[in-house]
Amino acid sequence: RIGVTPTKIFGLVLLALVILLEFYKTDFTSTTIALGAICLISGLFLVASKEKQSRYFTALWVEAIPIFWLVILVILRSF
Repeated sequence: RIGVTPTKIFGLVLLALVILLEFYKTDFTSTTIALGAICLISGLFLVASKEKQSRYFTALWVEAIPIFWLVILVILRSF
């Protein structure tokens, strides 16, 4: 209803809000770093998305973001 570009801008604003709220907390943990990385990855996918997108973009890459989050968390907690 509002168009592709305003929706992308709204999504980026929401991602920035999530990052700001996460860094507002007093404790800085590996979860904070992982969330920042996932927000960055999500923002990149959001910017790269188009109205006419390949099925593989959404089926593979966008659905794999939670798996990336898990991998980042496991790597950061192992250190």
